[in-house]
Amino acid sequence: MVAGQKTPADLAMGTPLKTLEGGTVKPAKMGSGYDINSAQVVCGNVKTSNATVCIINSVLMPSS
Repeated sequence: MVAGQKTPADLAMGTPLKTLEGGTVKPAKMGSGYDINSAQVVCGNVKTSNATVCIINSVLMPSS
């Protein structure tokens, strides 16, 4: 989870994003889709009552 709302253009830039727990994730544009670290974004910009969510196909674990 990262603070603020990120657009597809933000993800395509590939700039690492700081997570709320203090780690980082690396977004990337891969062909016509997007990856977060090694997880594929399968559904993006899902609006909820308190967030905009990107659904990915894997679990991201913080480094130990």
